[in-house]
Amino acid sequence: TPSVATKHLRRSALRFLFTVLRDAGLMSMDPTCDLHLPTRTPRPFRPLTTTEVDRCRAASQATLVATREPAVWALAEIGATGLEIGEAATWAVTGASVWLFGGVKTDARAATLTVWGEGAVRRRLAVVDGARWLVSADSSATPHSRRTAALEALRRTMRRAGVAGPDVEPRSLTAWAGQEILARTGR
Repeated sequence: TPSVATKHLRRSALRFLFTVLRDAGLMSMDPTCDLHLPTRTPRPFRPLTTTEVDRCRAASQATLVATREPAVWALAEIGATGLEIGEAATWAVTGASVWLFGGVKTDARAATLTVWGEGAVRRRLAVVDGARWLVSADSSATPHSRRTAALEALRRTMRRAGVAGPDVEPRSLTAWAGQEILARTGR
């Protein structure tokens, strides 16, 4: 059975179709107007703890030569969204600063890497020398596939660290980053 989100998306598509048909004079009613679906409920999540972040940092380095997952984790630690991680360009890294291009719900901005994150990103830059994207080796990958790969890398790291659960997801790391900024700056 489809998820609630899929049901809502399908109903929206049908409603759009019937609106177009009504506007064209081909139909006089919308058979979906009385169709009621379960309400969407946001999935609860919690911020990671600093101990869990440390465990995930270690787990991101699955091998001695792993650089992709630590770089993904480093970008997520500074509040980068999945889209921003996928869009991070190698030229956008300057020292400990990374230019994040923003997205649907975020503005473009410069962010400063953590000390651990700076080392992880420097190791990644040494491996992908000359590549366009920081975390994707495939220069022809679509933004959607780069975003999906980044989020899956975060989930894989969390599972490997043993912190995955029903209340932990990639935005749990973003929430941790927000708490760290609030504690440090009061804003």
